[in-house]
Amino acid sequence: MNRSPESSTAVSIPSHKNYDGIYFIILLLACAVSVYFAFHHDIFRHFTSTSDNDVVMVYEALMFNSGLDQFYFDHPGYIYFLILGPWLTLMKALGFVSVNSLSELGGPSSTYAEYAQLVFAGRFLSIVLVLCTTWVFHYCVRGFVRNRFIAVIATALFSISPGMVTQSLIMRTELPAILFVLFSFAMLLRAVRAGGLRGIIYLGLCAFAVPLALLSKVQILPIVMALPILAFIFHESRTNIDRSIDAFCSADTRVSLYFLCVLVSLPAITMYGGQIYLFGHFRGYQVVIALYAAASALIYGRIFHKSWNAGITGLFIVMAGFSLGHYSTLITNQVENTFVVANVIEHMTRFSSVYGEVKNTGSLFSSFIQKFYDTVFLVLSYAYVRDVYVGLAENILYWIVTLGGVFSFINKRYRLGLQIGIFLFLALGMIAF
Repeated sequence: MNRSPESSTAVSIPSHKNYDGIYFIILLLACAVSVYFAFHHDIFRHFTSTSDNDVVMVYEALMFNSGLDQFYFDHPGYIYFLILGPWLTLMKALGFVSVNSLSELGGPSSTYAEYAQLVFAGRFLSIVLVLCTTWVFHYCVRGFVRNRFIAVIATALFSISPGMVTQSLIMRTELPAILFVLFSFAMLLRAVRAGGLRGIIYLGLCAFAVPLALLSKVQILPIVMALPILAFIFHESRTNIDRSIDAFCSADTRVSLYFLCVLVSLPAITMYGGQIYLFGHFRGYQVVIALYAAASALIYGRIFHKSWNAGITGLFIVMAGFSLGHYSTLITNQVENTFVVANVIEHMTRFSSVYGEVKNTGSLFSSFIQKFYDTVFLVLSYAYVRDVYVGLAENILYWIVTLGGVFSFINKRYRLGLQIGIFLFLALGMIAF
């Protein structure tokens, strides 16, 4: 029997559905690699065996569940405590721990065992957060990689990275911070590609996640500021989507939306402005950051949506979304958390040698320049020369990625080279971070 060309072609092309099960299994294994290392190191090892913040994190969660004020503001760690507190309450309801607040701790004979249970429960939370972070990372990679199996490979590499493996073993504020940053990036990718109401919702969710990341660990700010640049680099036009804000939103509706966003944002603006005016020592950089965010929103609207109206709408949505995220601080209503985010440089310099230099010399610029040079030298030596921090295998990987970016530019694949360069910059930034 003769076959037509159409039927022959149809038979020779495999269906993606045939690989869905395999893909899903491989993805689960990729996400679970770091979980294996967590169990390999024993979740129930002695709670003082790891010289880290486990004890402090649990104590803060117990204080939160007891209705007491937060005392640890180094990171400031606020969002992590909001997650850990209810998590311990859930663990108690399920019978895994016997206490979930300071008032329930027994005497000296029982407190030791009760505290050990709480640390073990906190380590399980770290595993859950690692899985969520890895999954969101995969979602981000799928946003700009067409081949989903390449995305799985990238996810596996992310899952076995020293940072993720370490985070699965301990209780730290960095993990929820990077989780919310990745979620914000995922929503930003969707926002710049979607049109109409969906794009506004995605952009609002993107802005909402930013203060949650900062309130977990404010030192994540440099990566947060890199998000607009990443969105420009990895954006791909979708010509079949109607991007005009006028297509679904009249002028009167836009004005009402702007007015609503301003009303939502005014309390947050007042909270930040008061902290900057009363306690900020190096005032001015906050305005630069705000202008950078505003310019990004306007340029997005002009480039991706072909309309200044879309950019203005995006600006108001970002302002309202960020404000709503920051209102999470009202759960405990401690102004110290607002101070940390509003005056990030003042807060961070107190934990470095720069702070003493600034107090003695009065020059923030010269002190930071020297610190910047020292940090760049150390980061480059760690990544490309020494195996003290990242390990020999990672040293080789950094060289391979760098050479891949160079050859991309030589072959005039500028977009690919720029993408590689941005990711390499962020990887080096994470070492410094």
